[in-house]
Amino acid sequence: MPARIFFLRISLRGIDSVWRGITVPATVRLSALHQVLQATMGWHDCHLHEFTARNGERFGVPEHDDYDPPQDEKLHKLEEFLGKPRDKLRYIYDFGDSWEHVIELKLVAEYPKRPTRAEFIDGAGNCPPEDCGGVPGYYEMLKAIHDPQHPEHRQFLDWLPNGTFDPDEFDPKLTEIVLRSIRV
Repeated sequence: MPARIFFLRISLRGIDSVWRGITVPATVRLSALHQVLQATMGWHDCHLHEFTARNGERFGVPEHDDYDPPQDEKLHKLEEFLGKPRDKLRYIYDFGDSWEHVIELKLVAEYPKRPTRAEFIDGAGNCPPEDCGGVPGYYEMLKAIHDPQHPEHRQFLDWLPNGTFDPDEFDPKLTEIVLRSIRV
C-alpha cells in the first residue's frame, strides 16, 4: 500500500535566514514530529513546546497541573492538520523565548512504502542559541558580539559555547546524521 509523504518547509518566524526542508510520512505523530523538528533546527529540547492548528486547537505534552492543558500530541498525526500544499501548522518552542516555527506543506507525494525516518532535503542558517531571549534577544546578541564597543560584548562571548556565533553556519551533514537516529 503506498504511503503519502509530506515535503515540509520549516521557517523560524522573525529570522528569515533560518529554514529547513524535510520529508516525513503524512502519518507521523506530532510527538515524533517534535523530535524531528528539534533535530532539524538544532535545538536541544530543553524547553516546553506546543503545536497550534489553524482553528486554535493546541497540542503538546499535557501536564496534570496545567489550567488549560493542550491535547496530547501522541494521539494526533500530521495529516490531521495538513493535506494540501500551502497548509500550515504552528510550532512554538520555549515559551519564554517563544520561538515560533511555521511548518508549511510544500508537496505531497506517494512512495511505495512508508519510510521510518524523516529525510533532510535542504536548509540554511544557524539556529539561534538556546535562551538568548527570542527574536529581539537574538538580534541584540548578534549586534553585541560583532561590536567590541557594545556594553555586553564580552558577556555574550563568554556566554556562547564556543565564544562565538556565526548566523550563517549550518551543517547539513550533521542534520542528516542526527535525523537518522529518530524513528517516525
